[in-house]
Amino acid sequence: MLIYKLKIKNCSNKDLIKKMQEDYSFAFRKLYSNFDQINNKKFIDKLCFEYSLDSWLLNTLKFEVMFKIKRTESIKIKNNVLKQEIEKELKELENKNSKKVKRRKFKLKDKLNRLSDFTNIVFGSKTLLRKLSFLSNDKEKNKKEIEKVKQEFQQNRILPVTIGGEAYHYGNRKFNFELENNKIVFKPVCKTKIEIKFICSKKQHNVLLQLQELINQNHVLPVMIRLSAEYVWISFDEEILNGFGLNEREMKQELKKISKDCKEKRKQIVKSYFDEQKDRKLVGKTRNRYLEVDLNPQYIGWSICDKIDGKQTIIATGCYDLSNLSTKLRLSSGDPVQVYQNNKRKYEICNVIKDLFNKAVHFKVAYFVIEGLDFKDKIINEENKETNRKVKNIWHRTLTCSLIQKYCNCLGIQKIEVNPCYSSFIGNIKYKYFDPISTSLEIGRRGMFKFVKGAFYPKVTEADLDTMSRLITKSRDVQDKTELLRKLRSLSKWKDFFNFFKQTEIKYRQSLNDNVRRFSLFSLKSGVLTF
Repeated sequence: MLIYKLKIKNCSNKDLIKKMQEDYSFAFRKLYSNFDQINNKKFIDKLCFEYSLDSWLLNTLKFEVMFKIKRTESIKIKNNVLKQEIEKELKELENKNSKKVKRRKFKLKDKLNRLSDFTNIVFGSKTLLRKLSFLSNDKEKNKKEIEKVKQEFQQNRILPVTIGGEAYHYGNRKFNFELENNKIVFKPVCKTKIEIKFICSKKQHNVLLQLQELINQNHVLPVMIRLSAEYVWISFDEEILNGFGLNEREMKQELKKISKDCKEKRKQIVKSYFDEQKDRKLVGKTRNRYLEVDLNPQYIGWSICDKIDGKQTIIATGCYDLSNLSTKLRLSSGDPVQVYQNNKRKYEICNVIKDLFNKAVHFKVAYFVIEGLDFKDKIINEENKETNRKVKNIWHRTLTCSLIQKYCNCLGIQKIEVNPCYSSFIGNIKYKYFDPISTSLEIGRRGMFKFVKGAFYPKVTEADLDTMSRLITKSRDVQDKTELLRKLRSLSKWKDFFNFFKQTEIKYRQSLNDNVRRFSLFSLKSGVLTF
């Protein structure tokens, strides 16, 4: 889903939109608090009458509230599981009093208090509510600041009006689109039209022109609109926009003709539509070509490989070095210099992903393989502060993954997610490249053979054992190398090899050769090096 947030330049009736925002926000909070009454006709009729909601706005409101409730419930369930795990661990540590255990207990109790603090969502920002509560301890002294925070809190409670899209009514039944003129016409009620002109960039304008062509065709693409007095959000499916979407409407019509008892035939129809979509995406691409990426806070390793006769053939490799953008400034998060560095890093990540997909287009890549980054949260993160800073503050994992998804949808490249466990270790043993590149090659191999039984881990060869033996022999920190080499030869699984290296603390990651030539990405000012 692509979302454009556009600033409103001119609006013919801003007051009406503000009034609609207030009504919609009140209705949202009331329905959220009384969601058990969603099927009560009297309650719904009263809600519609009180806040001037028609049937279409009501349906959108129900969907938005339901989504919010499900999201809140999922957080609560996740928190309850973590609480149980923490309480269980605290019981186990109850009679232990070493210095290390005391520190662990303190961390666990602190985590438990923070999890207990989460009850329900606060409309208007929990941070502002806490600040308001703190300032209210001395109302006379903080009178002006209380008023300022109150206004900000109340303003945050006002939500934009959401109007769901509909393909059968030229994108959205409540709007007429004139996107070539940077204009939309809002039709809230009969005989009322509000002209809204917005500002957009040249790139956004070109995409909106493409969107307008599809809207004019009708029955093609739903367009969801969020509207406030200051901004308009236009949301649409970029996969459908670029001609790579699934023909769901035709598929559903064909499935209606067949009885639900004919499960095998229905499966064949669904499969035929997905195969047709896949064939459309593969037009103009090399069908056996994969682009693989290893995402890290400071380095992004990539490789392009072909799958030929059941084997991986390397076409090109490379790496992006973002370490210059993660310098520790020792400044507060609100400091202008720190804010600039954070924004600069985000901007350059966007450029890196753009360059990555330029390579994908040049090499006619059909598949994009990425590690699945839905990690299970640890109860307490025992990593050192620097590692936590890189992973939590510098990585921008969500931004990177959303950009990858956007480009895959726009270019018709099929994304494959794989389990990354032990990929770094296996990659460094199997290949002779810099750590992120070697890892990307192992991730790519898993993507190629994802649905082949028994192909998740590669076979341990004699060459792999020789490589691991060499690492032990070269290590200066190890005393009894003969015993370690004997123990190594007794192992057979990759998991055991990894644990062996972890316990002995022998380094296996391949470092970057100092003689490798590095180039700036796009310009000298970028701060990103590529090699």
